[in-house]
Amino acid sequence: MAPPFELNEDVLWKILTINANMNNDEPGRRYNSTEKAQGWRTRALVMTWTCSHVCRRWRESIVHSPTLWARLIDLDVLVTVRREWRDEILRRTGESVLLIKGDVFASRPLEWNLVMTLLQDLWHRIQRLDIRVLKIKNNPNDGFWDFLYRPAPALQVFRFRTHSDQTAPLPTPARLFANDAPLLQDFRVSRLPLKLTPEMTWLHQVRRLDVYLVTSRRVMSVYDWLRMLEQMPLIESLALYSAFQIPPNFNSSTTTKLHRPHLAEIRLTDYLMPCTEVLAKIIPRPGCSLSLSALDSNDGPPQDLDLTSVGKVVSRYAQTYFNDRPITTLFLAIYPGGFAVEEDHRCDNHASDTYFRVDIQRMNDDGQHPPMLQLLDAFSSCSFEYVTTLEFEVIITPFQALDSNVHRFLASLPNVVTLLTFGEALWALQTLDDAMLGVKHDNTSHHDRSPFLFPSLRVVKLKSRDHNFRPRSTEGAIPFLTSRHASQRPVEVLDLTRMDWKGFRMLDIFADITGLKVIYHDGECIRERICGSHSDEVQGI
Repeated sequence: MAPPFELNEDVLWKILTINANMNNDEPGRRYNSTEKAQGWRTRALVMTWTCSHVCRRWRESIVHSPTLWARLIDLDVLVTVRREWRDEILRRTGESVLLIKGDVFASRPLEWNLVMTLLQDLWHRIQRLDIRVLKIKNNPNDGFWDFLYRPAPALQVFRFRTHSDQTAPLPTPARLFANDAPLLQDFRVSRLPLKLTPEMTWLHQVRRLDVYLVTSRRVMSVYDWLRMLEQMPLIESLALYSAFQIPPNFNSSTTTKLHRPHLAEIRLTDYLMPCTEVLAKIIPRPGCSLSLSALDSNDGPPQDLDLTSVGKVVSRYAQTYFNDRPITTLFLAIYPGGFAVEEDHRCDNHASDTYFRVDIQRMNDDGQHPPMLQLLDAFSSCSFEYVTTLEFEVIITPFQALDSNVHRFLASLPNVVTLLTFGEALWALQTLDDAMLGVKHDNTSHHDRSPFLFPSLRVVKLKSRDHNFRPRSTEGAIPFLTSRHASQRPVEVLDLTRMDWKGFRMLDIFADITGLKVIYHDGECIRERICGSHSDEVQGI
């Protein structure tokens, strides 16, 4: 292997640019900590500074590379070093466009002054701004927000987050970036009540838009958002969190369908009907990822729920997503006021850029819920033939039970082999199965029936909500396991390794289920036991 000073020039530059990637840095600092930023030695800026001392050749290549230093404006490092070092780093950037990233604790004068200097004096050079301002002052009179009024000729990425409601006067729509940000493609803001309008010419080239607002500062109606989206033909990712004006304005009848062939992911978190209205108007790319989270309550604005419209919208997005890819894992949760359906990647060994999640809940004054579960029928046209693993949760009140809507959904999963769930959920599942078949535990033999649900089921992985052993968590599984065994479609493996067992004597509750293999953790190692025999053997795995 050649020594560092003999590396090919192209290879050396490749190494330096890899080291200078701030996207690989760990998240920054804790407010009450005096320690340096997380992963200090491996942060891009520190690594580059260190590499500049390897040898004379490396030093010359690094020190005289303004574009390299311009990519390394790491606020989490700069606020913790001597002023001389900070000034030297900024000097080395020359006139190159800047990449600025990190956290700013606004209550600390040094940090506040540094970020003000960068935004006021070097704004015209900033290409990527990705900062989070914490402990920000409300209504600052120091001109901090002036940069939002100025042209941004180099700006490509704008990600600005605060963790407190920002009530400072912000620019009118026409004055945001002076309506001059010709290169901007990625726009993400949190808790800044900015109003976007079709008159903003820079919207035309935006690929990603994330807006997170707060209840008291929502300034755009559904109609406003749709008009704005009309000016975004290249949009690829859309995320709106609590962004619709209250009370909701559904005056979107004049808008036409918005065909957005590049739109690959949509994430909406708000009240149900505004989200439905927006989704109904958008025609995204086939197979578009969707995350819809709607939690309505009596504390929110009055709304007339149109579950038929909601069902049509959910069905359209679900069909194009699930019928476009052979998913193997699925998550279903039933709540007191609704449900969640999600393609569950937690069981996969690889990450995915695609996702689907619909979480819809609504609570009324009396604690009961409208028939939200009927929306599960929106998935009736989806192809779930490849689903072999289901994670199933049931969190309902003692006065509620699963209904036929849940049964129809579960019946669409005939090839489930592995069920990951709670004992209480298995109890509710067996009660549902019995109710659908008209069977009562006390006077009807299990031998006269076959289970409707999960004909291919072989493995049940049981868990508890706090990972500790609770008798109810396992006893609730007995009717389900017994019924499967009696109908000659037994569960072969019961996996209890997600629970903290103190000994295998508790396994006696499964003794009558002959042939059932129970896998558990006894506090020292994982063991297994075959039930239904006096000569059961316990083996360490």
